[in-house]
Amino acid sequence: MSATLTLMRHAKSAYPPNTPDIERPLNKRGQTDAIAAGDWLATHLPPPDAVVISVATRTQQTWELVRGRWPAFSGTVLVDPLVYEAECSTLVGCLNQLPEGRRSVLLLGHNPGLEELLCRLTGVPDIHDDQVGLEKFATSAIAVLDVSRPWPQLADETQATLRVVHIARGSGLSA
Repeated sequence: MSATLTLMRHAKSAYPPNTPDIERPLNKRGQTDAIAAGDWLATHLPPPDAVVISVATRTQQTWELVRGRWPAFSGTVLVDPLVYEAECSTLVGCLNQLPEGRRSVLLLGHNPGLEELLCRLTGVPDIHDDQVGLEKFATSAIAVLDVSRPWPQLADETQATLRVVHIARGSGLSA
């Protein structure tokens, strides 16, 4: 089975005083970047069968803005508390729970777990590798991978090919 895994980091968040990390909202730039991410995804990829997202406010808001730009999406949204602050092995475990029939999945979460997952699945030593070519997996970063194993058999080892990496940045328009 060949499937598509799209990794996306949440858009830029604000740091309101006395707000727990999990409740931090998007800031204005994050809102415009999330819209730009939605536009890019809708232009370059068919809608996924499933979206797996963190419980954090900033990931929820990122998804709502992305979803608003991807009108053809009709898949399943799974809010998984394990995605919040997850390490690579935990993210793989979340993906292992998906049914084999899902041909494409968007995983929307956080660093450093997403960056580590990208490197482990593609076999690149780090994000700076020429294959990836990033300084970091920045906010609103998107990586599209072709995965060679069914979701239940996915492991945190090389078994995917990086198709494209994109950093979504908005034009400064408000959401």
